[in-house]
Amino acid sequence: MVKVFKMKGILMKRIVKAVCWNFIIAWLFTIQLQAQKIEGKIEQLGKEFKIYRDLADKRVEAYQKKFNVPRFRTTAQGVTYLLDDVAENGHPIYIKTFNDGVATSLNVKQLRTGGSLGLNILGTGMKIGIWDGGKIRDNHVELINRITQQDGATLLDDHATHVTGTIIASGVNPLAKGMAPEATMLAHDFNNDVLEMTALAKPDQTSLLFSNHSYGNVGGWNDGTWEGNTSISSTEDYQFGFYD
Repeated sequence: MVKVFKMKGILMKRIVKAVCWNFIIAWLFTIQLQAQKIEGKIEQLGKEFKIYRDLADKRVEAYQKKFNVPRFRTTAQGVTYLLDDVAENGHPIYIKTFNDGVATSLNVKQLRTGGSLGLNILGTGMKIGIWDGGKIRDNHVELINRITQQDGATLLDDHATHVTGTIIASGVNPLAKGMAPEATMLAHDFNNDVLEMTALAKPDQTSLLFSNHSYGNVGGWNDGTWEGNTSISSTEDYQFGFYD
């Protein structure tokens, strides 16, 4: 009788073990299928955007030839503009860089040694992406050996350098210390941003987990000039409130 109970016990353990392994295998298979679906959607998004981008670039090139304007321009205040597309009525669509006092408003000090949260988060081992107005000044004392320019950007951009410093400045000057002073930066200009982002996106999170985009569409009143589509309205921009 004892032997029978032992045999039953061993058998039950084997059954439970087999059921557990089958559950784990099924779970892993489900995750793999979900990852493949996500990767397929990301790939499709990249293809669709490439079709749009190719057509937009042709519209931009035609506009540049007609009006003799540059694709990129930077103002005396350090704001970089990119001629991104042209509307059906011929209205130019620009993207420009933005500045915000984000480091202060996020209260990053609380995440570091001595902060109220009792943590010491410095961004060690993290790679952060940035899309901005141009090439980052990678020989800046706060950024040395931590910038990889991923695309062909060659024109130095003060805004891109400033934003990068806000995020990862090492703290040679303690007042300039960034939010993640031990992280590294993968840098791009903001031309073809969606194509570059979809190429880097991985559903298993083996690529970028974070990226920064301090730019947006130009519209409405901009530095005293009406940038809205005048064929629709000269006082109200129909894009106000849109999320892009």
